[in-house]
Amino acid sequence: DDDAFCSFTQDSSKALQWTRRNMATTSGSTGPVVDHTTATRKKGSFVFIEASARSPGVTAKLISPPLNSQETYCLRFWYHMWGSNMGSLTVLLRPSGTAIWVRSGNQGNQWLDASVEVKDTEKVIFEGVRGNGWQGDMALDDIEITQGTCHQRDREDGDGDREDHEREDADADREDGDGDRD
Repeated sequence: DDDAFCSFTQDSSKALQWTRRNMATTSGSTGPVVDHTTATRKKGSFVFIEASARSPGVTAKLISPPLNSQETYCLRFWYHMWGSNMGSLTVLLRPSGTAIWVRSGNQGNQWLDASVEVKDTEKVIFEGVRGNGWQGDMALDDIEITQGTCHQRDREDGDGDREDHEREDADADREDGDGDRD
């Protein structure tokens, strides 16, 4: 049901699927308890990957509606990656397969925001990869794709600081050498 995923679709050939939920994931010490938008149980929802009873390395793909490949877009989303067996979350471009954003490992029990510019692509794919154990439920919420650069969007939203924070995050990633956040 496309409406359950706000016009995003799943790669049904994958053994692992994104699931919509409006309360804590079923596993302890992993995954969010509430969605990002309302921060309450049962009023909002998020999509997540249930890591229990799955093999390490299996993937789930959430695919955007078609984009105009001649346009520039700002992709903004919130992600939750808490658990001692956390895998990785990657944003890919289709058809090129280029990774434009990656996080791996435990990011803490919190919703974190991300924004990245998207251009020269037909679709955006969120690829979740299961880690080494059951404590690896990852989640996404408030995914937004808007026309224009992220810097233009920040000015319209009155969030002029956002670009500076993104630059600091990118600098920290480069210093870290592996592109992952600690």
